[in-house]
Amino acid sequence: MKNQIIKDPSPPVLDYEFYKEWFEEILEEKSLISLASSVDNIPNNRILSYIYLKNENLILIQTDDSLKVKEFNKNKNVSFVTIPEKNETTYVRICNGYIKKSEKDITEVYKLFYKKYPEWYVEDSYYSRYGIIYEVHFSKVNICYAPFAGCEEIIEV
Repeated sequence: MKNQIIKDPSPPVLDYEFYKEWFEEILEEKSLISLASSVDNIPNNRILSYIYLKNENLILIQTDDSLKVKEFNKNKNVSFVTIPEKNETTYVRICNGYIKKSEKDITEVYKLFYKKYPEWYVEDSYYSRYGIIYEVHFSKVNICYAPFAGCEEIIEV
């Protein structure tokens, strides 16, 4: 009996509101994501700062006209994971996202980046006027609470 795993035959009840609030808290508090894209079956990852817009259920990233933008133009499907900070194990993973160029005002979005990351962003910079903003849209979220336990909690948002 000691080496046997006893499984509860009844599935756990998913408390949607609890997990939704938890996911939103994680996205609002974390600083970085690893954004994955793929073109011609060649995957590529970038670590980026981001802004989470809770009311619109999307994240914003800022970039310039880089290789990543060329990838987005070829394949809009993306995934990302928030990067846990020191001694943390909880993170959010999105596997079904898509990305598109945002029509939001760059100066307004840049203010959000400056507010969240005052040590990283200069108030009046090249990016505050000429950067490119992308929106990452998603409908399902995995909440992961231990690096080796897997992501069990999947909610639709």
